[in-house]
Amino acid sequence: MKFWTVQPAQVLNEIVNDGVYYPDFRRSTYLSAIPALADIYELFLNSFNLINNISPDEKMGQGLIFAFSQTAFDNRIGKLVQINDINDFHEVIVSKKAAIQSLWGELGQNLDQKLILEVELDQEFLNPLLIDINDFQFLMPPISFPAPYQEADVNRITTAIRTGDFPRPIFPSGLMQAHLPYLKKADVVNAYHMFALE
Repeated sequence: MKFWTVQPAQVLNEIVNDGVYYPDFRRSTYLSAIPALADIYELFLNSFNLINNISPDEKMGQGLIFAFSQTAFDNRIGKLVQINDINDFHEVIVSKKAAIQSLWGELGQNLDQKLILEVELDQEFLNPLLIDINDFQFLMPPISFPAPYQEADVNRITTAIRTGDFPRPIFPSGLMQAHLPYLKKADVVNAYHMFALE
């Protein structure tokens, strides 16, 4: 399955030089810029490690790579729909502008120093803790309750994360956030310049 992730250029350099990149939230520039995200990052990391039987050591299990995919629902069951190439990815992101504009703006700071990595990863060995981008942004502090979200949705979504479930989102965007434990050189199909949303 293909996933797409926005990363600083130095991440690709590390993959090329070391053969693998292990994310570490302690080094996250995004998290250091927005420290209020620490609790939600910890929720995802702890849940991911537990569900995927990862015992954190000095490299593995210290962070996650946030990636994009898309989904469709059939009889209330969500399934991933592959984004095949950079043109499709660009089209998906632009078409989901309303859902992702704020996040994309944060990711796109220092645009010339960021890359979009096309990743081909056999996900059968892991549960990537899929979450609709609207649900993820709903959980970002400070939590508010824009319609149709209600207070009960906090517990519903966090319970799904802790158990590795992927329920139908209450306000689906179709754009999914997936979580990966590392990037190996063989996993990275290509790298592209980051683009801004018009």
